[in-house]
Amino acid sequence: MSLLNIFKNKAVSNYKFYTGTDLKTNWNVPDLIDLLEIRFSVITEKVNSSKDITPEKYNINNAAHICFDEKIADTVLEDVNKMYNNKYTYFNMYLSIFLEDILANKFDAVVIYGMPDENGKITQEYKIIDKETVIKYKDLINIHNILYNIATGFYNKDDYYEKLKDYNMYFIGNKALLNLPKDENGNSYFPKGAKVVIPNNFNSSKVPIPLFIDEINLPNSNEKAVKVFVNSYSAKKFGGDDDTICEMPLWKIKEMYGGNVIIEPHRNWWGVF
Repeated sequence: MSLLNIFKNKAVSNYKFYTGTDLKTNWNVPDLIDLLEIRFSVITEKVNSSKDITPEKYNINNAAHICFDEKIADTVLEDVNKMYNNKYTYFNMYLSIFLEDILANKFDAVVIYGMPDENGKITQEYKIIDKETVIKYKDLINIHNILYNIATGFYNKDDYYEKLKDYNMYFIGNKALLNLPKDENGNSYFPKGAKVVIPNNFNSSKVPIPLFIDEINLPNSNEKAVKVFVNSYSAKKFGGDDDTICEMPLWKIKEMYGGNVIIEPHRNWWGVF
């Protein structure tokens, strides 16, 4: 069962607000890419307008407190307001944008309510991700927020290619063919059993042998694009394995392919360059 199905089917219990002082990561954090597009409920001080919500408003004892959904937030809110004289409410925010705030401001950790373990069981009422752990996902968070801004039309995608092009990304192809072996005469040859698929628009003048397997038809277009993923976990989830996942900077993938690349085509936030 996927994490998302576990979340949706899980009964809501009476969650208590965490008042402890230990703000170190206390669980085996799953790959955050599956969670970044989800809107979490963030516990915050009551304000007159949503424009007045700032990170300072949801910093409680050096931590931010978020809930997987509003039902869970209601139970946490009931408890926290008993302690703080009905001072708090909550608002919903995409996890990737929220974590960008955590990186940019003075938080020690994020306390999350309603997250099951990998077996779908809740072993404690809260889970903590400290800032040091969030920092490890900095590139992933930045990339996803750029894709969000493109998807929502806030920014021109061409402007953001410059910000994305130097990130290492992943495609599904023939890893063995990126560095072809040579015979005794120094001539390159294809390994036995190698699958050779050469795209029509492959630019052989740039690099001799990058042969891509996984292309996709672009929406409302006759053009194709090579599928690109922001990490190996995502590439594996959508068809790759250890023998076919290749890693390169985005600019190099695009230059070798000689055409379009599409980042995370199977998710809600994606971009074509």
